[in-house]
Amino acid sequence: FSAALSSLSTCLNSMSAVILEDFVKPYVKKPLSPLAINWIMRSVVVGVGALCAALVFVVEKMGTVLQLTMSLEAITNGPLLGTFTLGILIPWVESRSALTGGIVGVLFMSWLSLKAQYAVATGAITYPHKQMSVEECSYEFDRSALNATVTSSVAAEDIFPLFRVCYMWYTFLGAAVTILVSLACTLVYGRNDPKTVAPDLLAGFVRRYVYGGKGEEASGSGCNSNGKEAKARL
Repeated sequence: FSAALSSLSTCLNSMSAVILEDFVKPYVKKPLSPLAINWIMRSVVVGVGALCAALVFVVEKMGTVLQLTMSLEAITNGPLLGTFTLGILIPWVESRSALTGGIVGVLFMSWLSLKAQYAVATGAITYPHKQMSVEECSYEFDRSALNATVTSSVAAEDIFPLFRVCYMWYTFLGAAVTILVSLACTLVYGRNDPKTVAPDLLAGFVRRYVYGGKGEEASGSGCNSNGKEAKARL
């Protein structure tokens, strides 16, 4: 419990500092006094903390915490993984294609994650728990509750098959959509010349494919030149 409170306190303080620096100071003409900064940060902490407390009643209806966390994180983690993979493995995809693929990936994963969570919250999708048995156990249990018949109150309805995909695959789906859309966009924006990409930014086997045997030499010369420049500055 103490560890959870410590983590929550850190997140709230960090959030208040980010809001102050990115959303308050840029739009204030006069410099803020220390007292004003103190009041703004405290107000943000109280507001965000109250919002987090209110969302508890929403989260409890949206499945397990692990499922909700992984589903929402995949909205950004999937496209980020796809963009990173494009950068080190597919150097002929240019920046506009990668940006378009990333945006489409975020929109697709937002739609998939939020719609799937809504289906879980309404009971349209349920993840059954494993059965527990006390057979061959010598302890005397009260079996009256165990023998009760439980009926589901959720009416059967057609669910889009993609919403039934396990949430653990969401990050992979986001990365795959980002990569495929980016590759398709190269037909519109054109291909990038792989040799214009710095060798140090590519994976080893991609570097050897693009530059041949000169890839390692180009990478090493780049490191040596950087080292010489650093020594010269010292």
